[in-house]
Amino acid sequence: MGGAVKVAVSGMLPIIGRRSADATYLAFSSRCQHEGCEVDLPNARGVILGPCHGSQYGGEGSLLRGPALSALPRYTVELQNSQLTLRL
Repeated sequence: MGGAVKVAVSGMLPIIGRRSADATYLAFSSRCQHEGCEVDLPNARGVILGPCHGSQYGGEGSLLRGPALSALPRYTVELQNSQLTLRL
């Protein structure tokens, strides 16, 4: 897996963007699905932690452990001519 970054978006919590192990690009919300706290970037094990109540997400935004009840919402990322475009 590649590194991850948070991208500022006006009026929202940042979006987490990353390159996956299969060289595709992913983007998902940094808003924890429990009570809306901003989650951390993936740690060395690829786990995204919700610092307020301990929810855990996989490096691709899937829910690993609650109290959140759902995965982090995903956004479409398109790569064209070496440029990434994020669709909100």
